[in-house]
Amino acid sequence: MSTTDYLQFNYFETNKITQKMGDEEATSFNDTLLESFISVRKKGDLVPVVLMNKELSKSILVFQENEGKGGFVGINW
Repeated sequence: MSTTDYLQFNYFETNKITQKMGDEEATSFNDTLLESFISVRKKGDLVPVVLMNKELSKSILVFQENEGKGGFVGINW
């Protein structure tokens, strides 16, 4: 998968994504993002990066395991 068509956001800067959404959509996005991360995160995993396509219709949550020494994990939704 090529990420060149995606915008990259720090996990703590997702307000830059949600400010382009309506209230209900922004709340749903934030809830889904948090639930997705919590469902797979383990101690030592780095803070994720959120990749969003330009239409804001597809996102990928990416983080690295084992304090940056492990593999990358991506969650598409």
